[in-house]
Order: sequence, then structure tokens, then C-alpha cells
Amino acid sequence: MGPGEEGDIELPADVVRDLRKPTALGLTLTVRTREPSPWAEAGTELALLQVRPGPPPGPCRGAVLGRGGRGGT
Repeated sequence: MGPGEEGDIELPADVVRDLRKPTALGLTLTVRTREPSPWAEAGTELALLQVRPGPPPGPCRGAVLGRGGRGGT
């Protein structure tokens, strides 16, 4: 993918299988530059995403924010 482009990454079947195991800890995806540029050396980390397998978290529980976003009323 080039600058500004979006795309999907298909994970290998064995990785998908391993992520479905109850012992799976998570998946880390790192995006790095392939070639040097005026602003970054080759291999510079641009993004890092870590995900945990399993269902998405449920609704947030805890403090309720009131008007003004400061909690309370």
C-alpha cells in the first residue's frame, strides 16, 4: 500500500486458528517504512496495533458523566 491508501490484510489460516484458542494472548501488528525517505529511515515504525482475541468488551460501567463532562450532575 502506498501513502494514504487503505487495504485489508488477510491473516494466514494458522494465525487465525491460533487466535481462536483460549490460550491466545493477542496479536501485534506493526507498520514500518520499507524504504528510506527524507523524514524517516527504512524500518521506521509508523503504527502499532495490539488486539486481544475474543468478543468485544461490553458496555462501559462506572462513573456517569453529567453535563459538562465532569461527572456528577
